[in-house]
Amino acid sequence: MISWPATHRHALTAAPSGLALVQELLNTSAARNDLLDDIPGALEWAETVLDSYAQTTHRDRLEVTVGAADVEALRALRTDIFSVINGSTEGQGPDVPKSVTLGFSIADGNVDLHPRGDGWRAIAAAVYLECFIAQQDGTWRRLKTCANPRCAAAFYDQSRNNSGVWHDVKVCGNAANLRKSRERRRLA
Repeated sequence: MISWPATHRHALTAAPSGLALVQELLNTSAARNDLLDDIPGALEWAETVLDSYAQTTHRDRLEVTVGAADVEALRALRTDIFSVINGSTEGQGPDVPKSVTLGFSIADGNVDLHPRGDGWRAIAAAVYLECFIAQQDGTWRRLKTCANPRCAAAFYDQSRNNSGVWHDVKVCGNAANLRKSRERRRLA
């Protein structure tokens, strides 16, 4: 069964294909609790998500163990991807560790890339691979974070003209619009 626990706790639909892994990583951080806060939580998250990733992408399941250094590295990866999505890297991308690698295979005349590595490196390789694939197929620009800074949930914008700014208009959009309206009335 495909399950993206961090994304589903925001009542969001997962992004298509492997981009759901990137969305899921971004959604591990929330006001309620950070799923990458400790080793047991991160391990439980990784086990569930890697099953879903394998099923969604039809790739071999990544076998990952999660230790203290892995949890810290996954949180840093999440911060880097969040910065890239929000354009806050000021022309500089995140430092990709040299230990993150991709393998490739050739079958039936097609070349396929696949994540490689141990621990957080395998997850990072999968995340970077899916970012690249999404940039190539045009879905990358639809992965956004909610404009409400208190929320910042990652969502896949399914609007026709790619104009969504809130993960949920009723929850975050209405609150922001109400604040703006009150501010305008106060200034008038």
